[in-house]
Amino acid sequence: MERITLQAPNQGSLKPRDAARIKEKIRTLGGVKSVNIRITPSHIEIDMVASRDTVEKIEGLLGPLHPPPAGDPWSLARKQMFWQAHEILEEEWRRTRDPRIEAAIKAMAALAKAQEGNLEAALRIASRIPPDTGIDRRCVEEMATRAYQGHEADILECIGGHP
Repeated sequence: MERITLQAPNQGSLKPRDAARIKEKIRTLGGVKSVNIRITPSHIEIDMVASRDTVEKIEGLLGPLHPPPAGDPWSLARKQMFWQAHEILEEEWRRTRDPRIEAAIKAMAALAKAQEGNLEAALRIASRIPPDTGIDRRCVEEMATRAYQGHEADILECIGGHP
């Protein structure tokens, strides 16, 4: 088994509240150790530890799958790919220990949790953003709520320039 991250197009009918149902369907396919589902207006992200043969089964469920595009954290955030942006920022934070980057990581993680259908966790993570980092915590909470409702969320509006 290996970690696999893939995307499928969202035809607009799925919302973050559907993530738990899709996650359960994928688990019943077998060959999956763990799976997270994040749903945006344009795509569905599948982040899992699974066997490669499971991918074909998931394509039967969700349609064509492809790897997520690469990019810097800010371009990924514009594409609603908050978890991938979060992971890139974590690498940078490990090198610099910059508190503004740590706050941006929390903002991205909050929106990723909202896309997973867990608004409570998203708001809890957002509440941990320190006030002196240049990131507007209330804005992050509003964007997390938007993401949870299945709308686009402009997290860069909350960050006030890149950390």
